[in-house]
Amino acid sequence: VLAFTPEPATRSQLSLTWGVETFLGPHVDSTDAMVDQVDELLLRYGRCEKGDVVVITAGSPPGLSGTTNLVRVHHIAEDDSPK
Repeated sequence: VLAFTPEPATRSQLSLTWGVETFLGPHVDSTDAMVDQVDELLLRYGRCEKGDVVVITAGSPPGLSGTTNLVRVHHIAEDDSPK
């Protein structure tokens, strides 16, 4: 399991409590920006390839503690946004 967070304390808690491999990323203002960030970082760190399927679990809106209310099946580096 990989986790991305802008908060160092959250990163430490995830690593210690759950044994998750964690990464720090910048704060984002929207869910779409968060998904774009996940794409970029997973590709940069060589954890995924374009077209791979991942499940993103997050809080929406981003940055609001205690709002884990989003589960999204996502294809890496493919535009999922509605047209």
